[in-house]
Amino acid sequence: GFNIKKFNILGKYKYNQKLKDRKEFVGQTYTLYSAEIKKRRIKIDAREHSKYKWAKFNKALRKLTWPNQVNCLKIVNNSLKKNK
Repeated sequence: GFNIKKFNILGKYKYNQKLKDRKEFVGQTYTLYSAEIKKRRIKIDAREHSKYKWAKFNKALRKLTWPNQVNCLKIVNNSLKKNK
């Protein structure tokens, strides 16, 4: 089992290249969620994610590329701190 929390964080970003199957908005929209899991075994959707890795907060922060990713991770981390 697991617990899911939805945050009031929405955003979008554009791709650098045009895609043949997307004539209008070429990018992604996102909503921020966090999930607390009870078991360490994770099953991911291969269409959405290529892999995952467990990491401590500071190491995960250094691996992120985009400012919106950094902001989202900080929001989830602060939420976890408040709930302790």
